[in-house]
Amino acid sequence: MTVRLPRIYMQLALIALLGVAMPWLTVAAQQTEYTWIGKVSGYERVPGGVMIRGAHGAVMVQSVAGVGVRVRMRFWDNLTGAFPAPHSLATGDSEPKLGTAVVREEGNDIVVAAEGLVVRAARSAFRLTIRDASGRELMRDAVGGGSWNGRLAHVVADTVGARYTAVGEQPISLIRNGSVIPFWNTDRYGYQPGDMPVYSTFPFYIRILNGVSHGLLYDNPYRGEFDFVGRVRNTVAYTAEGGLDGGELRYYVIAGPGLDSLLGRYSRLTGRTPMPPRWALGYQQSRYSYHPDTMVTNLATEFRRRDIPGDAIYLDIHYMDEYRVFTFSPTEFPHPKQLTDSLRALGFKVVTIIDPGVKVDSNYGVFQRGTAKHAWVTMPDGSPYIGKVWPGESAYPDFSRAAVRSWWGDEQKVLIDAGVRGVWNDMNEPSSFRAGTMSDIARFDGDGHPNTHHEYHNQYGTLMPRATYEGWRKYAPNERPLVITRAGYPGLQRYSSIWTGDNTASWPHLRLATSMILGLGLSGVPFAGSDIGGFIGDPSADLYSRWLQSAVLHPFYRTHAAIDTKRREPWSYGPEYERANRATIRLRYKLLPSLYTAFYQHTQTGSPVVKPVFWNAPSDTMALGVQDQYMMGDNLLVAPVLDSATQSRRVYLPAGQWYRMGSNESAAGGTILTATAPSVLQDGGDTTALRGLPIYARAGAVVPMQMPMLYDGARALDTLQLHVYPGAATSMLYEDAGDGYAYQRGEYRVTTMRTTNDATRLSVALSREGRYPGARGFVVTVHGVDKPRRTNADGKSVPNVYDATRREVRFAVPGTVRTIEVTR
Repeated sequence: MTVRLPRIYMQLALIALLGVAMPWLTVAAQQTEYTWIGKVSGYERVPGGVMIRGAHGAVMVQSVAGVGVRVRMRFWDNLTGAFPAPHSLATGDSEPKLGTAVVREEGNDIVVAAEGLVVRAARSAFRLTIRDASGRELMRDAVGGGSWNGRLAHVVADTVGARYTAVGEQPISLIRNGSVIPFWNTDRYGYQPGDMPVYSTFPFYIRILNGVSHGLLYDNPYRGEFDFVGRVRNTVAYTAEGGLDGGELRYYVIAGPGLDSLLGRYSRLTGRTPMPPRWALGYQQSRYSYHPDTMVTNLATEFRRRDIPGDAIYLDIHYMDEYRVFTFSPTEFPHPKQLTDSLRALGFKVVTIIDPGVKVDSNYGVFQRGTAKHAWVTMPDGSPYIGKVWPGESAYPDFSRAAVRSWWGDEQKVLIDAGVRGVWNDMNEPSSFRAGTMSDIARFDGDGHPNTHHEYHNQYGTLMPRATYEGWRKYAPNERPLVITRAGYPGLQRYSSIWTGDNTASWPHLRLATSMILGLGLSGVPFAGSDIGGFIGDPSADLYSRWLQSAVLHPFYRTHAAIDTKRREPWSYGPEYERANRATIRLRYKLLPSLYTAFYQHTQTGSPVVKPVFWNAPSDTMALGVQDQYMMGDNLLVAPVLDSATQSRRVYLPAGQWYRMGSNESAAGGTILTATAPSVLQDGGDTTALRGLPIYARAGAVVPMQMPMLYDGARALDTLQLHVYPGAATSMLYEDAGDGYAYQRGEYRVTTMRTTNDATRLSVALSREGRYPGARGFVVTVHGVDKPRRTNADGKSVPNVYDATRREVRFAVPGTVRTIEVTR
């Protein structure tokens, strides 16, 4: 779908280019059709900052506590215009807390100092320049912000050497320089590299320059785009077809300087993902569709017979009664509670798909109840907007209304009563078989913020999973819900995970998967994954196994396939591939304590679960160019094979010392090395999954692991493993019950582990907080060491076993240990 912005952008490009080439061009000449704020006429203090009035509007610069500064810009040709109370779904139901600001005049400029930023406003022709506390320029208006016929634009100067990233899931390079990225959530079946827009909209970008990062969030859900020096030289531009609250340009400038502090502030503004149920991090099997119920039961039984771990099975649209949401087919799924009970006995949870389209049927309870509550998106005359999706003629809930979200939440009860444990929200761009989506004239009520589909289209994919999440919190208060969405907008992470939509079974799509998930993480959405193997088409055995490997530490781990594809389970490609795929999934389960800990770290700091290699090295130009590797948590680097018929790959390790898991080979960072990574038929029958999948641990890391199990909860986590790699670093282990909300009342345990290492001794100091008892013991494995003279726990000698071939020592310590020492 093409963003309809040609005329505004032609004007914008002309103005920008002429403004650079012809400085004598007057502001008045520029305003023939495009309106700028113009010459400043005065300013006044407002809560948290200042309002600056100009010839054609006003700008409000305000401090947002713990975040940065917010700039609100409105355009009018009088001196009495006012700013309404801001309305935003990206930042939550309540306005962000304003901070304090110091306002002063310096020469001809108005200066606002707030949250470590210094905003300087030029008076003669209004422009903003923003610097951090160290004086580094973060943003400088090129032509600034403007409006034309209700459309908005903001153009800032590019800086030589700057790299731009984030902007959600985009099927392009993770470094966005040179691209034009449109914002209009689109059901793009079978998208290919470079196809945009796709399913979700994140008008947030990060700029990295000389190792310093900052971010800009444009709080505007209308159709728009970012242009990263794609059409107009020396500029980065944001344009949109409309603005919130009657045409307001609103953006937040958020400082780093590190990516960790930047994402911490950004997630404080837009929200963080709460702790998921631990089972939701296990392997999940899906297909369009597994039906009837006997096929589902046989699938679960086959997993257990083949000793392959798995935690969830998905039911696509064929479980419903003629695609009516919140129903079960009376012929194919006549006894859903019996089905979910039998699957639970095998350790499987059931996740069902729910689309927004509600079949128009006067005898259908959901449609009746929705109609009685006037719950539908409407046409201008007040009649329901009717689209066409799987059940045929369908009405769409108006999720912009709290009462409709509450009703939709009530409808979840039929699934909860049937024993379903998660909901998969699909088709919520929103999609329609008529012209792709709703008509632009469709109306939303908005609870006091009524508007057309223009405003609510991109937000629909966040509002629907919100309604779902809130219903599950109401009717299953002791269970953490798993909600998955295909579409979304900033803030969706408060309610839902996301997957990257209808990808294809191809090597280019395998390569895209990691960069798209990294883009989502950098945009504040940590719980994301792709359809393993590719939704469309049939992957080769090699492609499927490599995809399982590549995604082994992606936050969301699900195989999914289209209706016209061959069966795709881990055993579908013969005994050798079954052996290898089993090993890969088992590796996932062994590393679940580390993955679960990374989710906890997100709840505390906003850091992504998986991170680009440049996360801790934004000044490393080599790391900035790497997007086929990823970090999971603080200390693990995954370098999967992404090309066919490949037995090795080049790996870039950032600064420091690294150990390859499975071999204990050490390598210095800051270099490119060639790592062996044999394919399944060349891996010698490997049952660890680590011969074909290079994973590196940072020196000093303590990597928490567990014994593999068939599903989460199959056995008590009384004993965990701590894998220690010599060096100096800080690591963490988070433990709680794995479900429920006792952790919010202090029933958790956080163990911080600080490793030090010298010529005579390797030590790990452990400290804890929280009331959860956690593991009663640890099996410690120290890798890459010569045979030690002794091993101690809290100063007392403990017996050990040394493996000279692997150069590792193993010993057991109690779960309350505070000091571990290995003396050389």
